[in-house]
Amino acid sequence: MKKDKNRRIFVVSSVFLCIFIYYLFFSDNFIRNIEEFPYFPNEHVNNALMKYFTLSPVKSVTILTGSYKCGKSSTLRNISDVLRAKSRLVIDFDIKGIQTPEQFFQGFKLSVWSSLVKLQPYLKNDLRKLGTKSQNSGLEGILSDIYGSISKILDQSYENDHVSLIGVSSMMDIFEKMKDSLKPIIIFYNSDAIFDNAFVEVLNAFKSQLIRRNQYFHSLPIVLEVKDSYIVHTLVNDGYQAGLFDEIRVQELNNTNIDYLVNNFYFKPREMRYIKQMFGHHPGFISAIYHDLVLGLSIEQAISRQINILQNNLPIKNQPNLKKQLCKKHKIYIPSYLIADEHVQLLRSGVCHIDGNMSIVLSSGSFKRVIC
Repeated sequence: MKKDKNRRIFVVSSVFLCIFIYYLFFSDNFIRNIEEFPYFPNEHVNNALMKYFTLSPVKSVTILTGSYKCGKSSTLRNISDVLRAKSRLVIDFDIKGIQTPEQFFQGFKLSVWSSLVKLQPYLKNDLRKLGTKSQNSGLEGILSDIYGSISKILDQSYENDHVSLIGVSSMMDIFEKMKDSLKPIIIFYNSDAIFDNAFVEVLNAFKSQLIRRNQYFHSLPIVLEVKDSYIVHTLVNDGYQAGLFDEIRVQELNNTNIDYLVNNFYFKPREMRYIKQMFGHHPGFISAIYHDLVLGLSIEQAISRQINILQNNLPIKNQPNLKKQLCKKHKIYIPSYLIADEHVQLLRSGVCHIDGNMSIVLSSGSFKRVIC
């Protein structure tokens, strides 16, 4: 009798277990979480940036880089919000779309205003009331005065089709004077554009100020978000400006992040397995596939779409020799620091970077699965 009872319990338990497994892996009753895709802080990057933002004096400019669509901008925007809540002035300037030096300075002025507006709610009332209230800028007290001073200098930084070294120097001096109050930080997004020939004067004007950082007590942290690994390599390894630029690379998601996405129903387990087979733990592609699934695409369609996007951005579609080296040897060795034009295109795509052994390697293992 007892054996029959145990047998029934075993059968019933097995049935419920089978139903659960079917529901978990095969059922179409899955209800996808359609909340905003979560941001996963990159502990290594966050710690390195936060350490940089507390340095005094600041003797270098930090370059935040990483593979194509790895979350560089998201990382910086999240940190900006955290620092702004601590009453620090964080100037976010996106250079994307800027085509002339004049547009650069006007765009920077707009970013200064926008950043001051975002900071205003976090300042203490007594600090906000200092100074004069502007009727036009929408800024209160000392923030209005700061914007007025910087705006005037920026208007004078590009006159008669030339960049004023004095204007750029005066602008940097204003920020330095705020080191004990608002502790400003400047973050340039999509900084690849500023290294174009059209911005030589702008770049030289800033370099003339930054190159003195090892000689003077500067306190202004500056971060450049750069996708182009060729630019990063050139800046970090330039002997003339040795020590001026430091590099931080954004890493991919870890297993805990992946488990969170499955356990919170952003993905079915089988969907995540399929994604990992093609793209590994690459955050940009995982996020993009999630949004495609929310829009109604199947997992196969979403992955196929991202594969096409990546392949269309690859500069080696018509370079069989480069593709062969990357797929079979996993790297392209560059003798005597000679970087050919075809190599530069690879580096500018964000798909490859130069490692410590002077070899061009894929920036993410996930790219190999798609390319090869």
